[in-house]
Amino acid sequence: MAIRIPYKGKFIECETPEEAEKMLAIINKQEIEERLEQAAPRTLPLPGNREWGMEWSDFVVSVPGSTPHSWTAKLFQAFIDRLGLDQQKILNVLVSQSCVTADDLRTAMGVQNNQALAGVISGISKQAAALDIPARAVFGIQNHRRSGELTKLYYAAPQFRKIAADMNWPHLPEK
Repeated sequence: MAIRIPYKGKFIECETPEEAEKMLAIINKQEIEERLEQAAPRTLPLPGNREWGMEWSDFVVSVPGSTPHSWTAKLFQAFIDRLGLDQQKILNVLVSQSCVTADDLRTAMGVQNNQALAGVISGISKQAAALDIPARAVFGIQNHRRSGELTKLYYAAPQFRKIAADMNWPHLPEK
C-alpha cells in the first residue's frame, strides 16, 4: 500500500514507511533551505562579532503529520540530570543564543576541533535516546552556505527552549 505525502498541492507516493520518512526529511531540508534564502535579514550577534542575520525560528519547519515532542518538567529534569557538565554547557549556549556556528560552539566549549565537539554533541543525543527523546527535540543542526562556504549552525529545538525557560534553566549561580 502506497503512502501519500501532500507536498505543494500534489502528492508524493512512497512504498514503505522508511521511504516516506526519508522523503519527509528531504522535504523538510528543502523547505528550510527555501526559508533561509527568503528570510528577511535579522541581526543576531554571536561570539566573535559575527552576524548571521537569522533567528532560531527561521530554521524550524513543521513536517506534515508530525507533532512536536511533549516535554514535561519531570522528563526535562531527568534528561538534564543525565548530562555531563560539557553537555549541559553546550545546551546552555544553545538555549541562550538563537543559533551558533560550530566555530563559536567550539570556542565556548574550549575544544580545538569538530571531532571533540561531535563527541559531546553525540553524548547529548545518546542521553536523549536513553529516555526515548528524539535528538531533534533537544537541538538541531543546519548546514548554511554563505558566499559558497559551508557553515554548520546549531540551535535548541523550540519546545526545548520553552521547557528550559519554564524550568528557569540554566540556573544562574548564586553570588
